[in-house]
Amino acid sequence: MSAKDTEVIDLVSSDDESQENDRKVSSKAKDDDNQAAFSASERKRPSIETTSQSTYKRSKSIHIHDCKKDSSPLVFNVNIDRTDLDNGYITQKFSVPTSSHIMHIFTNQPCNTSIYRDVIHIQQKDKWSCGFRNLQMVLSYILSSVARSKSYAQHTFYNQHISETKENVRITLPSIRQIQASMERMWKEGYDQKGAKHYRSKLVGKRSYVGAVEVCTYLTFQRVDSTVVQFLSCHESRSLLGKFVIRYFDSRLRDRHCMLLNEVGSRILVNDIMEEIERDGDPVAQNHDDKSSFEQDGNGSCISSIAPIYLQWEGHSVTIVGVEILNDHSFNLLLLDPNRKTMNDVITILPSTKLLNRDHQIIVTSTRTLSDDERNERKLSEHSSVVTAANSAVLATQISMGAM
Repeated sequence: MSAKDTEVIDLVSSDDESQENDRKVSSKAKDDDNQAAFSASERKRPSIETTSQSTYKRSKSIHIHDCKKDSSPLVFNVNIDRTDLDNGYITQKFSVPTSSHIMHIFTNQPCNTSIYRDVIHIQQKDKWSCGFRNLQMVLSYILSSVARSKSYAQHTFYNQHISETKENVRITLPSIRQIQASMERMWKEGYDQKGAKHYRSKLVGKRSYVGAVEVCTYLTFQRVDSTVVQFLSCHESRSLLGKFVIRYFDSRLRDRHCMLLNEVGSRILVNDIMEEIERDGDPVAQNHDDKSSFEQDGNGSCISSIAPIYLQWEGHSVTIVGVEILNDHSFNLLLLDPNRKTMNDVITILPSTKLLNRDHQIIVTSTRTLSDDERNERKLSEHSSVVTAANSAVLATQISMGAM
């Protein structure tokens, strides 16, 4: 390991001890190759509170507003294999939560949009598939955005899952089995050799959970741009997660962020946000004296949406679709949780205080297609698609703890 690089850890997704009976990887392989994972007894989800909003059951299409035109929404018919869903539920239209305690809400949607229209919630009906379900949720946004921009003609993965008719666009999300098969192919072609060894290059049909590293590698294999950001080991690193998410979803910065994502990629945006945090400090504290400051600098005029964020911790994963700033200057992450058991109140919240007591990884994605050189670079080096927040502090902490 390079002295300047923090180890890329693999935070796996498992909800409880019964998961050990479902997993098809030997205990020896687990001990050898996944030492960063917590034991089954430690895999507990943080408490998540429910917000209040309306929801619509099993809508047949996603309605995506074309912000460049004052016209009727485009219609994207979404097809998902019901056998793959294991009789789960899909919610394709749900509202931004509201409360008198909220100062401001930043979401991944265009400004002045109260309905989430271009990302779907998929409920898991088991104890192991949250990583796959969150990947599908992120892909629902990516595929919808690419279809809307009509920029998929030369992209094999997009062409497999997007088809046009005269009236609408049809999006077919990859099933869990298809994702598992692609992961086996990526391991066979030399991607993520640690993962290949851990899973023994076999995943199809098994109830094995996956984490952020496997999901990011899958996206790279499909030429979809993505970057893992790690918040690990110490307060200096973990405390940056909330600040990063607020900056990422801040609609006043949306045009710049979308430009960076679409033109130069997710890693450049990640580094840019980290520099913004270092330069400007806490985005909530900056505005604590003036509620209206959240609504300045074009907050009401942004026309672009931005990809949701995949969030992983030891034990579970969720999809971040926004952040709410409260009147007491604390904040909550707005989540789509595949483990949500009800069709009502789809959006859940994760208080900022829950972010400081454990390690997290996020995946930032874009609709930008990776070049052959970029894809090969990420194949050869896991560090090329991973950024560690407060890297020096993390290294110092890990050295002091004897972890390296």
